[in-house]
Formats: sequence, C-alpha cells, structure tokens
Amino acid sequence: MEADPDAPLHFHEYMREAGFANVSQTILKIPTSPWPKDRRLKKVGALELLNLMEGAQGFLLRGYTKEFGRTREELELLLMRMRKELTTQ
Repeated sequence: MEADPDAPLHFHEYMREAGFANVSQTILKIPTSPWPKDRRLKKVGALELLNLMEGAQGFLLRGYTKEFGRTREELELLLMRMRKELTTQ
C-alpha cells in the first residue's frame, strides 16, 4: 500500500513544487467524536464518528483482505468490535 499517512501535511509543498503560486495552507481541527465543548466542533465530531462507523468497511476491505490475507468475516468481527468501542463511553 506504500501510502505516506502524513502526505496531506505536505500537499502545499507538492503544489508549490508543481509550479502553483500563492499556495496557502489552512489546518483545521477535526475531532473524531463529539467530545469538544464547542458546539460547532461537537457537531463536526459527531459527523466524523458517523462517517468512520458507516465507512470503515469501505476504508478497510481491500487492505485487510488482500494485504493482510484476512477474510471478509474476520473484518466484520473487527468492525463490530470497533463500533462497540467507539460508542462505549
């Protein structure tokens, strides 16, 4: 899979190297659960948690089955445990 997990932190550099001018970078706080006290961040966190819970199968399916040699059933069990962990306070 060879993807650099920190690649988004370097996008502005890649754009400049490609010849783009006036490139700016804005880093936003994106919570992954509804823990923040700020109302807007709390809503963003709730939506990100929903996105993770709903999209995890799509995010993980290829890598977990092809790269790690696991079965789809093993992935479903992992996803069930993940969802339980994420919703247990």
